[in-house]
Order: sequence, then C-alpha cells, then structure tokens
Amino acid sequence: MGSKVGNNKFKEEFVRNWIEKEILAQISVEKKLLRHDNFDAIIESSKKELSASIAIQDYLNLNPINFTEGELKDYFKRNLEDFTFSDDTYILNLVSFGNEESAILFRDDAITNGWKNSIKNVDTYDAVIENVQNKTFKLSEIQSKPIIRVLKKLYNNEISLVIETELNNFVVVQQIEKISKNDQPQFKYVKKNVQKSFIMLKQRELIRNYLDSLLTKKNIKIY
Repeated sequence: MGSKVGNNKFKEEFVRNWIEKEILAQISVEKKLLRHDNFDAIIESSKKELSASIAIQDYLNLNPINFTEGELKDYFKRNLEDFTFSDDTYILNLVSFGNEESAILFRDDAITNGWKNSIKNVDTYDAVIENVQNKTFKLSEIQSKPIIRVLKKLYNNEISLVIETELNNFVVVQQIEKISKNDQPQFKYVKKNVQKSFIMLKQRELIRNYLDSLLTKKNIKIY
C-alpha cells in the first residue's frame, strides 16, 4: 500500500544524507578543521562510546532474553495502555495487482473458495505488486483515499470489490477486524510489539545488573 513509493523516498533520503556528509567532510579537510585542538579529544570520546556499545552488544549476544508466551501475556495485561492504538486500526489481508483483470479473477476466486484457499495460488496471477496477510494498519498509515473509503464500510471478514488506487494499482482487501481508537486490541494483534517491548525492558535490567557488578568488581566509586 504505497510501499514502493515509501522505499524510493527512503533511498533518496539515504543518498542525500550520504552526499551531505561527504561534502561536509571535504569542507573539514579543506579548512583544516581536523587540526583543531579538540579533534583528538572528540575522536577519543567517540572511540570510548563505540567501544562501550560493542561491549554491551557482545554481552547481550551472549545472554539472550528467554521468555514464555505466558510471560508476554502477563506483561501485556500489566501494560495495556502502552499497546492501545491511538488511531483507528485495521487488521487486513490485502493483495495489490498491476492490472484490473488479475484483481477481478482473484476476487472472484476468493469469494467462491474463500480467501485462505485463494491466497495460496496468488502467485499464479499476473502483476502481483503487494501481498500482505493478517497485517495491522493504522488509519494514518493508509495513504490511498479510495481504500480508506472502502474500509469504513466493510464488515469483519468481508472481501472488498476491486479498488483502483491513485497509483493505478488494483487492490482487493479483506477486513479481518477493525479496532477503534483507544480500544484495547487482542494480544495476537500486538504480540510482536509486546515481545519487542518486553525484550527491551529485560535487556535494560540485564545491562544495569551487569554494569553494577562491574563497578563492584573494579571497586570504582562514582562521586
């Protein structure tokens, strides 16, 4: 859903940033800015920060966070507000085609045989541009107005008509569920985010304990 446009923008921004850094680096050399007295101090400080990051990452690699499904669910229940959507959100199956004929054929098959059966053969259709299943989309992330208009009228598990987007792509979408703004989603829809948040929390705890143990061993006092 606009993914190719987003990828192109990302590439353009990446190239632009790279060029800007190259230009600024050349200016530093031309003006002999690298000979400033504080340059070595900046380099040394950067080395220490990089070395510290490498040491922490190495420790985390050697001490992976293990967890159970039950722990994730308990963490989710204790932190429901953190995983509540701030915008209307849709759980969707979506296929985008480069031509209308393929989209119509796929939709007809999905209506007749069910989406799950039809999606198994989606690669046999011409001009498949995008194929996402059971994916979460916030309303603000959906760039196509025709798709938004259709979604607002769909029922759960309903398969849409073929939707022509502003990019002249032809989309067929099945709405699995709509989660209204500020409603609490089911765990299965936010499991990846819950897992990511849980791991980050446990890693912070792990790093803090590790650093505390190092301070004790090294007998370093912080004033």
